[in-house]
Amino acid sequence: MYWLLSYASAVENEMPEWSSGILLNPRLNLVVTLSFDEMISAISAGRSKVDLLELFSSMVGGHTFHMLASIQ
Repeated sequence: MYWLLSYASAVENEMPEWSSGILLNPRLNLVVTLSFDEMISAISAGRSKVDLLELFSSMVGGHTFHMLASIQ
């Protein structure tokens, strides 16, 4: 989720996108480094980063609109 928000910001503001992240487990003293491009390729069912961003935007945009409509 954080990568997706960072990618949206990078697209909108022409900033560099995050290329990798890390997972820390201090109790086991383990660090795992992951490439976002590799992870997206493995789990995105063939969708591109732009497709994922558009899907996310449509889900959030529709949900926000639905919430505002129910408040009024």
